[in-house]
Amino acid sequence: MEHDERADTRSILFHATAAAEVLVDLIIGEDSSKSKLMLGDKLKELRKKSDACSPHPIDSSTLEHLSDLLVRLRNRAAHWSDQTSDASLKAHALALQSDLGLRLSKSFIWLVTVSFESFLDNTGKPVSIGILDEDSLNQGEWFVGIDGDSTGVYIASCLKDSPDCQDEIRRHSNRITDAINSIREKVASELGKQTILFAKGDNILFHGTVTSDFVIDLLNIYLQKTKLTASAGIGRTPYQASIALRLAKGEGGGAMKIIEMKGE
Repeated sequence: MEHDERADTRSILFHATAAAEVLVDLIIGEDSSKSKLMLGDKLKELRKKSDACSPHPIDSSTLEHLSDLLVRLRNRAAHWSDQTSDASLKAHALALQSDLGLRLSKSFIWLVTVSFESFLDNTGKPVSIGILDEDSLNQGEWFVGIDGDSTGVYIASCLKDSPDCQDEIRRHSNRITDAINSIREKVASELGKQTILFAKGDNILFHGTVTSDFVIDLLNIYLQKTKLTASAGIGRTPYQASIALRLAKGEGGGAMKIIEMKGE
């Protein structure tokens, strides 16, 4: 009975990490049934695709730690060795690692899936994204999306059991509204009211002939009004601007990204 329970636990750990490996195979283009690469090598290939030069915003440091843990747990499942003579401790240690492996594999799958799913076209293939420099803004009209960073994190930090909690949330909401209104007024003044497509909450979307200095000025307005950063994404279409915005926010806040997408 004890042997069966340990075998089941090892099976859970092994298959949980195997599920993560299948996802890695799909991304790096490996055939699981034919591949001779070990999981560790496959994860290195995945990290190459998510390095600083990649347009896909997986945090490289987080991915490296997750991948290292996955490899360790996978190896433990495949080559389990008892390091204690106490049967109950053996079972407990294996159960703990199995639970950790399952949770870690789910987190890994979630991280990679969420990071990539926003960068797939209608056929499910990754879009081809080119990162442009600021001089590119001199060429025609662009769509610009601006979104506040860490608004949810700030609100969550205010949700504490104190009499000032509601007042602080309300004050911050007013600061955000004031910032977006100020940005909207500047855009309307420079480009015209008709260029503003959306301006609600902590974000705004508009189009027109812009410069990097103009967009940075808008980000500074948000920072001055709210004491929090905002990010900007710029592209030839609203969709491209939204992709660029995701890339900008992936850098941690206060960034501006200009992109072009091949095939559009």
